[in-house]
Amino acid sequence: MNKDSRFGKIIVSLIVVILIAFGILLYKQSNIESLPWKEDLQEASTTAENVMTENNVKNQIQQVQTNIAEPVLKIENIQTSTKQENQVKEDTGYFYSQLGKEAKIIYKSMENHIEDMKTGNYTIELGDVFQELLEKEDGAKQLEQAYQDAWDAISTDYVDLFYIDSSKVRLYTKQTTFWNYSTYTVSIGPVENANYYAQGYASAQMVEETLANLEAVREEIIAQLTGDTYQKIEQINEYLVDTITYDETLNQMNTRNIYGAFIEKQVVCEGYAKALKYILDEIKIPCLLVSGTATNTDGNTEDHMWNYVQIGENWYAVDPTWNDPVIVGGGSPSKNMKRAYLCKGQLTMQKDHVPNGRISQKGMVFHYPTLSQEDYTV
Repeated sequence: MNKDSRFGKIIVSLIVVILIAFGILLYKQSNIESLPWKEDLQEASTTAENVMTENNVKNQIQQVQTNIAEPVLKIENIQTSTKQENQVKEDTGYFYSQLGKEAKIIYKSMENHIEDMKTGNYTIELGDVFQELLEKEDGAKQLEQAYQDAWDAISTDYVDLFYIDSSKVRLYTKQTTFWNYSTYTVSIGPVENANYYAQGYASAQMVEETLANLEAVREEIIAQLTGDTYQKIEQINEYLVDTITYDETLNQMNTRNIYGAFIEKQVVCEGYAKALKYILDEIKIPCLLVSGTATNTDGNTEDHMWNYVQIGENWYAVDPTWNDPVIVGGGSPSKNMKRAYLCKGQLTMQKDHVPNGRISQKGMVFHYPTLSQEDYTV
């Protein structure tokens, strides 16, 4: 065989090897850029799970970055918004309708997994539903804001989530980069090697037992209610005033939740307001938690929480905390004291109550229904 023939065969062999290698490279790149998913996210509530495994990316250059965001819940005083909304959505919480697109997805994902989250360590997989957002320069910041807003809304709409400590729940954003293309997957779950139970809870069984005890108390209260909407609100308000003591120490573990109100019977304003909502929600009387400030008779202005309730087409304010004043020297409030802030209109409430619509330092401003100008009259 002459030299030219051997040289020609070598060239052909090299070309074949190069073509095969190039084809394999294209195939691998195609697989990375079109990663499969187990299921689609439907109506912003069904979780999706990325099935890219360790074998899929083995021996391939990649960069993985995980961002973590956590909600911060603290009431603060801000300028009151003038926008008002008067309709309560029966299919979901009142504040849900005010959320942005991304926050609604997060809210719904948590709402649909409330039972699962009773385990204290359940992780909600959201998949790549936020891919488009996270490709933007400020996408991560927008998602963190949406997460905070969603937490603010759901914690205000659902007063029986007290067994979850929001500071222990994280929003995880995972970025996987191959060459110049990045994919983003998002999940909501506990801190690594921990759970997100509030202090005093250690298992789903404990959560279920606590909720069952609260439901039993609620049913006992409801069974004794009589009359029209106003009369039922009045009776619940009186029950709270008669059975709860204001926590002047501010140190009780459950001072801001319904367990503290109905079982331990010692709470601050947030506990009173949530207790009223817990009962009214069950009997389908629209009731909202209202955040803002209030100025007492000494002229001191402090963060405060009270309620708005709907009777017929109109909204009225109820402040069960201020209906249960601390009597200097002891004693119980009179009947008139118990009704001092019962179903009041704007002209009465504006004297010492200013709603600000903010649940947390970093959260959005929520809007409340427009109160009736006049107090409710029997």
